[in-house]
Amino acid sequence: KGLPTQSINGLSGVFLLEALESKLESYEQQLMELNKYSTQLTEEYSRKVEYHHLLIKSRKFLGEATNLERQEAANGIDSDGDDVNEIGFAMAPLVGGAASTTGNVDSEMSFSNIAGVVATADKVRFERMLYRSTRGNCYVRFSSLSTKAKDAKNQPIDKICFIIFYKSASIETKIKRICDAFSANRYDLSNLNRTFELQGQQQKNHREMVDAKVVLDKNTETRLRLCVEASSSLEEWLWLVRRE
Repeated sequence: KGLPTQSINGLSGVFLLEALESKLESYEQQLMELNKYSTQLTEEYSRKVEYHHLLIKSRKFLGEATNLERQEAANGIDSDGDDVNEIGFAMAPLVGGAASTTGNVDSEMSFSNIAGVVATADKVRFERMLYRSTRGNCYVRFSSLSTKAKDAKNQPIDKICFIIFYKSASIETKIKRICDAFSANRYDLSNLNRTFELQGQQQKNHREMVDAKVVLDKNTETRLRLCVEASSSLEEWLWLVRRE
């Protein structure tokens, strides 16, 4: 004997609800994965933009590095004729030292650097912490990011570029800790004095930045398509749930 019509309808209703639940879980899983990937892509793209503009600023920083080495070699004094946005401070124990009296001048004048970007609102505290922690044994310059520097949402990136010159490995450790404490993104400018390598680095980063934007836009389109698909069936799903 067959099942009663009421039982058949009940089984049919259960099957429809289970199928609907499975479909909604599929949509949810896809969107969660895409959102997670979007967060990673957004962060990657923003860092590429920051690095791009920092590399552009590096041309000015290269002049600062050259002048710093000349000043130290000549026992000179830091000039004060910078642009309003090209701000920073010279830390006395490093600049105006006795390097010119040593035998190995090239070694004494060799500076390492740490470069990156930090939130504009944190600049003063970041600057003060650098001075206190290193006891003045470094040289730092700041420069505002270009107004063209915008994140994935086309919003201006409210950060400021910095580059710190130093000579000691212990100073480097302290500087990195301070950068981490202020959530400052650090970027590689180790080839600051090698112009052609720096240009190649800038071109490579620019290509990666463009590629990251393409992938991010594709991710956004896919998420939007899934949401449209889900919304187009929403009324039907609501009717099904009410009926069952």
